[in-house]
Amino acid sequence: MECRGTVPDPVRGSNVNVWLSAIDSMTAVLTLSSDVAPDQLDGWRDALEHAYGRVGAKVQGPQWMMQWVRQGRMMRLTWKVGANERVASVSLVDGRVLDNWGRSRPRGT
Repeated sequence: MECRGTVPDPVRGSNVNVWLSAIDSMTAVLTLSSDVAPDQLDGWRDALEHAYGRVGAKVQGPQWMMQWVRQGRMMRLTWKVGANERVASVSLVDGRVLDNWGRSRPRGT
């Protein structure tokens, strides 16, 4: 199942896009994305580094990425800076949910 929507950001007065992919009613991938100001991107990056530790940023073309993997879950911050815009997203991927996709589950009695 997939669900997309937007939620208001009360601090910036803009919207944040939300995308959720669920498998067997469990979140497999959750992504938040938005146009961001430079200070907002720095805030997202600082909060993630504070929670998960420092990692180096990687660049591929115009896109930058930082990634953390802990206990079968991956958190990724991605951003792209254009001439007049800066778009960022944070994704949480639950590897355990994905690994169990398609495996049979015991039936209740």
